[in-house]
Amino acid sequence: MIIKYLVLGLILFVTYKLFAGRAKKEVKGKTEEQAVELVQDPVSGLYIDKETQFRVKYYDKMYYFATKANMDKFIADKKGEE
Repeated sequence: MIIKYLVLGLILFVTYKLFAGRAKKEVKGKTEEQAVELVQDPVSGLYIDKETQFRVKYYDKMYYFATKANMDKFIADKKGEE
């Protein structure tokens, strides 16, 4: 009787490992590999994709912006601080 439970448990475990490794988590219709990394625009506070074309490196830190106007405002503010 106990052998039946051990065999059943082993079969369930192997089945779980086979299918759990292949399943990909979905994030709003995208798989984990396709999910985007969001960063916050320091000027507007919006969260945007890290792949934006508006970015500035300032003292070894990268800043990302939602619009060119936000990027220009950030640069002007930093020049005013110097």
